[in-house]
Amino acid sequence: MAQREDKKKHLLETALTLFSQSGFQGTSMDKVTKATGLSKATIYKYFSTKEILIAAVLNYSSAQSLTRLQAIIEDDALSLEEKIHQRFQQVRSAFGQDRFYGCHFQLAYREYRYNDLDIAESCEYYKTSTVDLIEQLYARHNVNQPRLKALQAEMIFNGLLTSLYHFPDENLIDMAEQMYLQTLT
Repeated sequence: MAQREDKKKHLLETALTLFSQSGFQGTSMDKVTKATGLSKATIYKYFSTKEILIAAVLNYSSAQSLTRLQAIIEDDALSLEEKIHQRFQQVRSAFGQDRFYGCHFQLAYREYRYNDLDIAESCEYYKTSTVDLIEQLYARHNVNQPRLKALQAEMIFNGLLTSLYHFPDENLIDMAEQMYLQTLT
């Protein structure tokens, strides 16, 4: 059973990398098969269509990202500003390791929002959950109008992810972090 779960995890992680690099529509199942070293039969045993694989990849990535964000939020040793800084450090880390391909949720939503409800809902769930967590963070730290300010902050964060994809300049991260901090006032 553990080997099956390891294969599935390897498939999800490899597919996420490929989808991030080449886009969802630009990544064929043959490319996924070659990169994972798994047979097509094995891949289709786990996921009967490419769209089901994409939704699973998004759900997997969402769970990981939300868990990381929740851990930052719940770290009582950090101030609010330090928690926000930690979030931007994650972007800096990905950007600095040449692993930054933009936000795969934005990419998937753009490519599939009218064509596949499960994929669109996976993207919407992630974005809504992120705003909810930031709202909780702001409420924990007694920020006025936490929902409104969480929405504003996430607009800045999502704008950063889009901007970095098109204009890969690390200075944008610092600018966005400062703008994000301004939502606290």
